[in-house]
Amino acid sequence: MAKGAKLIEMMDRLNVGGPARRLGPPLPSRTGEFTSPMSLTADWSQFYKHHTMTLKDITEVVQRLSYTPANLQLLQRGDLLLQYHFSPVKPCARLSPANSWYLSQWELSPMDALRKEHEEFGADWESQKPTWVKLDAEHKKKYGSRYIGCLVIVIRLGIAVEFGMQPIFAAREPEVLAQPDTRDMLTDLLEFCVGCVNTGVVLAKDAKDGDAVKPGKLHAKRGVKSGKTAWEWRPFPDEWDTVYGDALRSRKYKAKTAHPPVVLFYFKALLAAPATVPI
Repeated sequence: MAKGAKLIEMMDRLNVGGPARRLGPPLPSRTGEFTSPMSLTADWSQFYKHHTMTLKDITEVVQRLSYTPANLQLLQRGDLLLQYHFSPVKPCARLSPANSWYLSQWELSPMDALRKEHEEFGADWESQKPTWVKLDAEHKKKYGSRYIGCLVIVIRLGIAVEFGMQPIFAAREPEVLAQPDTRDMLTDLLEFCVGCVNTGVVLAKDAKDGDAVKPGKLHAKRGVKSGKTAWEWRPFPDEWDTVYGDALRSRKYKAKTAHPPVVLFYFKALLAAPATVPI
């Protein structure tokens, strides 16, 4: 057995990539403000709209940190899911759609385990499964062998549950994922992304700078005619350095590497890049 395969097998035995460090919401809850699951999910949708890119990055990194033979088999069958636990909170700063929810925990688990833990999940999943089957077929046709499965995402919002699905692409060199340096870089990136989501930092493409991804903040903008408050994203002037440090401190986490976030994001992208892209 090759050295890389042995490392992957060891990860599998140790169940690397289990539940995350749990940091409960340090802010007051807004749960009592919602009169129904529908009003809560509408509020969540505004938050998700601004953090979609970052949450997709979190999902990809969590999966890479759990890239084991057992999990890959579950993924290919549609039997692997990622659960997120979010709470609506009252931030210290002015409430905006970007700082209104807090991600306290996430974990990968087999579908069967969740069915046993939550009986109601079986019926919920059966209503979602046709969508998964359709997306799975579309991704296989579009991406070919690069595509290895569609990860089921369960977003727990207290009194409501949302579903999502995200395609996962094969790691071009799986043995690299088991190396300590790789895992340290991915963990640094994961903690940074979670810190951004929990502190209202929005990672978005800056149209004024060639669509470069930058950290920024939402600013209130009152409509001239409607009088309603709209939200405008603006990048931070100091960009990455200060934001990176603040995000990690919010997670009570010390970086394992000296790499800046731009390098971490680039490294993550290379892990799933086609073989024609040199590492």
